[in-house]
Amino acid sequence: MSNAIVVLNTGSSSIKFSAFVECGENLEPSVRGQVEGLYTSARFISKAPDGSVKVEKAWPENAKVVVHTWQCEKGYREGQPR
Repeated sequence: MSNAIVVLNTGSSSIKFSAFVECGENLEPSVRGQVEGLYTSARFISKAPDGSVKVEKAWPENAKVVVHTWQCEKGYREGQPR
């Protein structure tokens, strides 16, 4: 199994991600993408390093898309220290 690093950038209505795998002494990009429109019409897209779409999924407006972030898992909520 290869070592990997996953980078997450969470915003108010989207989550962007990138994954890099260890290749010898270097880290090579593996996949990148985002989930956007979390509170409207949610859409997921994942792309290969060359920009080609690997996976794409959209949900209709008002669909119940549940996002459970690391911050919520750790108990960081509005009004608590960050």
